Amino acid sequence: LFYGKLFELEPTLLQTVFKNSDLAAQPLTLMTMVDSAVKLLDQPDKLLPVLRQLGERHAGYGVEEKTYPVVAGALIATLRAGLGAAFTKDVEAAWTRTDGVIQRTMLEGANTERGRELFAGYQTRTGAAGAKKRSDSELVRDTWAKVSGDLEGVGKLFYGKLFELEPTLLQTV
Repeated sequence: LFYGKLFELEPTLLQTVFKNSDLAAQPLTLMTMVDSAVKLLDQPDKLLPVLRQLGERHAGYGVEEKTYPVVAGALIATLRAGLGAAFTKDVEAAWTRTDGVIQRTMLEGANTERGRELFAGYQTRTGAAGAKKRSDSELVRDTWAKVSGDLEGVGKLFYGKLFELEPTLLQTV
């Protein structure tokens, strides 16, 4: 549930942060961490150092600051779906505030000297450091090459989507 929502919100994570991850094991790993954090909420002296270390480690996986709100959105959507009517406005507000503390603390860890070193190592390993942004023309050509081998199939898919989005066009085309 969580990862489906996360990858829906930010599909690029599959090719970056989660590229070499065991996606079958990841849901249990994440929810175990959430469970541990929830159990330590009343013990910030124990929780916050763990979150800082987690932020450092995640920097080494290539997690950037912009990813944290996406993860938070996926968590809130997961809780909303899992709790149904029990996910009240007060519950959402409490989770949002708590997640804000988690994000800030993990980002503190990511921004330590060790976190920055791990992130730089990630960039070096993956070639992300100084990677040249591809032009629109390159992106369009490369992606068109993936579908152009079946022009008839692509055409049928196109018209299927077109009429799905605008059924009234069936009477005019």
